[in-house]
Amino acid sequence: MSTGRASRAGGSRAYRTSSSGTAPVPPPDPSDFEHVQRDSTSTFTSGSSPSPPPPLYTTGIQELGSEEQTNIINLIENVRESGVSKHIHLPQLVICGDQSSGKSTVMQAITEIPFPHSTGQCTKFATEVILRRADFDEIAICVKSFRTGEIKKMDTSKVTTMHDLSGVILNAGDMMEFIGDNFSRDVLQIEISGPTRTPLILVDLPGLIHTGDDEVVVSALVDEYMENPRTIILAVVTASNHNDLQGVLKKVKKFDPKGLRTLGIITKPDKTDKGTELESKFINLAQNLDETYQFKLGWHVVMNGDAKDNNERIDLRKRESDEKKFFGSGTWSGIAKSHCCIGPLRSRLSNLLLNHVKRELKGVKEDIGAAIDGCRKEIAEMGELHITRDSQRKYLVTLGKKYHYLCMQAVWGIYADAGFFGNGFSSAPDDEARFLRARIQNLNITFARTFWKYGHHKEIEDYSLMPATSMDEDEPKSHFDNCRVRPDEITRKYAIVDWVKPVAVRTRGFELADGRNPVLVKMLFCEQSQKWEKLAFRHLEECSQACQRFLRLVLEAVVPQGQAEVREALHDWIEMGLERRLENAKRELESIINDCRGRFPITNNYQYMDDVNMARAARDVSSSGRYVNITRTLGRLTTFPGRDEILNEVSDLISSLDSIAMDDNSSNPEDLKCEASLDEMLAYYKTARRRFVDDVVVQVIERQLASELCDIFSSSQAAEMPEDEVAYIAEESDEKRRKLDDLKSRLTSLKDAATACRKYARHMPGFE
Repeated sequence: MSTGRASRAGGSRAYRTSSSGTAPVPPPDPSDFEHVQRDSTSTFTSGSSPSPPPPLYTTGIQELGSEEQTNIINLIENVRESGVSKHIHLPQLVICGDQSSGKSTVMQAITEIPFPHSTGQCTKFATEVILRRADFDEIAICVKSFRTGEIKKMDTSKVTTMHDLSGVILNAGDMMEFIGDNFSRDVLQIEISGPTRTPLILVDLPGLIHTGDDEVVVSALVDEYMENPRTIILAVVTASNHNDLQGVLKKVKKFDPKGLRTLGIITKPDKTDKGTELESKFINLAQNLDETYQFKLGWHVVMNGDAKDNNERIDLRKRESDEKKFFGSGTWSGIAKSHCCIGPLRSRLSNLLLNHVKRELKGVKEDIGAAIDGCRKEIAEMGELHITRDSQRKYLVTLGKKYHYLCMQAVWGIYADAGFFGNGFSSAPDDEARFLRARIQNLNITFARTFWKYGHHKEIEDYSLMPATSMDEDEPKSHFDNCRVRPDEITRKYAIVDWVKPVAVRTRGFELADGRNPVLVKMLFCEQSQKWEKLAFRHLEECSQACQRFLRLVLEAVVPQGQAEVREALHDWIEMGLERRLENAKRELESIINDCRGRFPITNNYQYMDDVNMARAARDVSSSGRYVNITRTLGRLTTFPGRDEILNEVSDLISSLDSIAMDDNSSNPEDLKCEASLDEMLAYYKTARRRFVDDVVVQVIERQLASELCDIFSSSQAAEMPEDEVAYIAEESDEKRRKLDDLKSRLTSLKDAATACRKYARHMPGFE
């Protein structure tokens, strides 16, 4: 949708005029924006010589008031005057209906303000009529820009009677911005003040249309007013068209589905053909008998006066006389006298507005209080403005102290600040992330268990590398799920002949025929430890994410949401610091991995020699055990008296000797060397594994990452921070300054509104 020009010649901007319409009132002199005033003797002043026109008095408006209502509406007007209507829903009367339904005529009948109503014209913007009590009669007319909020005053120097307002309303469109050529979201505001005025708010909206590009524009404007839960909807429908076809009733169903705050108004009953089904349908509607559109406030029926052109005014007295005659006889005479004609309508509006406002006032007061609290909270979160570099640096020093304080507690596991850490019973992810030391410790434990169980490539049948305690442990879901690949399980014979021996043959060096190649142990170890790097880097990544999440939570606790720009800049600073430490941790881990897998196996750990010797002893015990059995068999032969028993024992002896012979033939020197190398590799793996896990936890995670978090941002760093960094982080933006000014202005308005509530509370029992 494109925005039209700001002005257009003539008055057609305000109302669409038929070809038979006369020329509109000439536009006013823009240099003259004085209010028209009248003193207590009804003499007007406007910058020119005074003249004694009829007083700006309307009996219709006065019928809407009472002393009690005056007090209540005065309160609403004082609250509205404080400028909080943008933030608080206030009670108001809104007249809405389909195009050409007779809305403006009803508005004129209620207020006796002569809104343009000629055939061929339609309202093209919202018109707010504000009636207020003042010491002098005064009219002020302005246009409120929807886009900028700017208020443009109109010249009222030529307004001497109520009838003169019609020309001003016609010319209001010259000061508005239009969407296309037809409608504007700007608002015409007419304020009529005087010592006898009853404060009231009435809004006339453009009529709903159902075709063309303007349909969306008008619908959005009407929705904005109708969705206010404190709006009394005066839904105008014309009896000359079927009610189901009138869009205003659909909107009433949408915004007031229970019909609690809607008064239906039927216009043009005299335009319906007598005795038709349509007439009967509207009579039922007027009597609130139509189940589809039953409103708690009921319905009202009024006639519309005839309108030929802009210069011919409706005779309101004649109109009222015609109404009484029309509703006094015929099919419409069954309508209750209090529910037809314009006079009773004013009385109904007076009473329902009074009751509606009284019901809503307590909610208005509560909303004002809540808005004040919210405004103060926003201002507190935004903090004070720091204009100079010195104040900006002091501000960062203060933030650095708070940041360092929370980090120290989390790193050392002393969770003293209950406001940040809570009580530890919450299992929410963000709450668990605050306990950083616990999080790192738990990750280290998971890493060690996963490493011991899944870190090796081959699992030898008679030499298990899995700790006995981890065999049957439950494995909770963790960041190592995609790394948990069980080692290949092989027999010792397969390991010697099919895994170790081929490598030994391919990597022969200058060793003698019965010597062993020391490179073989290194190659076997590298093959066996091929998962170490993946597991270690995965652990580092998870710990880094835990630190990152924790620091984000600390930053949110230290810097309020209202200081979003500072928080964002500090977040960048801390992220860079964490990134530097992560890079250092990665380099440290790469160095540890290279020491373990890139160099020849080196260890002076006594455990290594114990494991090697135990493996050798196990092999010797296996061979010597069989020789002991043969010796025992030979000893038993001397004790057997029978020939058969001797033969059986000799047979067993021969079998044992054959077994030993076969083993001696199969265990050639090459296999024995491979088996010895395998035992040495397995013993070294156990020693290196213990050292590697501790090195990753202590040298990488602890020294390079976790224990350094407190130093990423602190008061000392803030005190020594370069000027450009201070400016980048803490310099106040123009947007923040504007927002803070707006908040302070809003808070002042809300306080004024609260004061008005307290002032009028003593006049209204039950409104304390």
